[in-house]
Amino acid sequence: MRILVLVLMKIDPVKYILEKQSFKDKNFYFVSGNEITLMQKIRDEIIQKYQSDQKTIIEHVKNISETSNNNNLFGEKKLSIVSDLKEIDEKKINELIDDNFIFVFFSENSPKTNQIKRFFLNRGDSYVFDCYELTKNDKSAFLKFYFQEQGFSLSNEIFWCLEEMLDNRYGFFKSDLDKIKSLEERLVSVNNIKKLLSQNDHVVDKIFFEIFKK
Repeated sequence: MRILVLVLMKIDPVKYILEKQSFKDKNFYFVSGNEITLMQKIRDEIIQKYQSDQKTIIEHVKNISETSNNNNLFGEKKLSIVSDLKEIDEKKINELIDDNFIFVFFSENSPKTNQIKRFFLNRGDSYVFDCYELTKNDKSAFLKFYFQEQGFSLSNEIFWCLEEMLDNRYGFFKSDLDKIKSLEERLVSVNNIKKLLSQNDHVVDKIFFEIFKK
């Protein structure tokens, strides 16, 4: 039974980005790892989910001692982004439990982070996100989602080219993918993709101009 709980509380970051509306709300979200751009994306997705679903006040605090769980007269929820893991223990966390207060703990990997992460893995009121570089399967899931959303039909050759060439870091992956998505479908070719992704930002505008002239 303990193993089952651990599996349920550890959430795949990619699945959360693509299917966040299917996940139940929790009191605590623990976002860690060594890929900061994916960590930032998960934090932003959690914030967006609460802002779109209900009235929520967002606050950024250094540690949990700076938060206050005084009830709001207007029934608004409060979401606190906490960047320092000091003072976190089971007793303090239990004192913070309230359906109107949500906490997102945001910290890159460290011995302290890993110790506290294990604590949240055992809680049914928490989600834990481990954010690392994208695998090929991760990139494949994003590519299918984003191009289907845009109505693009990609050949296997183009799909495999993107899967291979796009960066493993989420922020850079998404930035390069947006460049490709900005092309008309008829211009999305292996040759044009290689031109765009093999150049730095200083020459991208020139390449776009050359592609659109065709």
